[in-house]
Amino acid sequence: MRTSSSGFPNDVLNLILVITFIDDNALRIKITDANAKRFEVPLPINDSLKQLLTPSYDVTLDSKTSEIIITRKSSRTIIFKTNLSQLVYSDQFLQLSSYLPSPYIYGIGENYGSFLKSVNWTRLTLFNTDKEPAAIKSGFPLYGSQPFYLSLEKDGNANGVFLFNSNAMDVILQPTPAITFRPIGGILDFFIMLGPSPSNVVQQYTGIVGRTFMPPYWSLGFHLCRYGLQFCE
Repeated sequence: MRTSSSGFPNDVLNLILVITFIDDNALRIKITDANAKRFEVPLPINDSLKQLLTPSYDVTLDSKTSEIIITRKSSRTIIFKTNLSQLVYSDQFLQLSSYLPSPYIYGIGENYGSFLKSVNWTRLTLFNTDKEPAAIKSGFPLYGSQPFYLSLEKDGNANGVFLFNSNAMDVILQPTPAITFRPIGGILDFFIMLGPSPSNVVQQYTGIVGRTFMPPYWSLGFHLCRYGLQFCE
């Protein structure tokens, strides 16, 4: 139960928090409305418990500060840290912020810009668009929306966070370093993966959302865009 309103219309105060321990390197944090059904992405996702023997993470729920903290056991690096008292959960606007273990963050695609994202107050919008190349500027949203990031920690380990939400959203990167998710609907449903290598994070991510198919060899290269094409008779 939230104790104070966010000030947004149709604010939801009564929430349910569910933490699912998927396996030793992945967990799920889901926050939903306790009294009403909200839109959830109608796609199957693999969150069933696989095998929990020696988790690589610790989960702390502080009732005094309302903080959720996910820590890597081996290095005591904080992977995910959010304060639920600052959570915004209204009908058409949600907001949750988390600290980042380092400023080295990749993902939050698809948008035009560098592979390594800047945490100097960068706003990335996830809303599929199509525009001619001359009109595209840095940070402009393109053809896909993947609310997933991979973060490199100072000791070389990697972790990833995926927000299972298909609504349009802004993602704000801040120099703390920190990240803020702002979807305009749905629920807050986070998957946190602890790698520890970048390839492990990607394997864990695709193990949850599903792996891509192997394309036939003859189809490779047949990727066309309507801009700039000239056809000969």
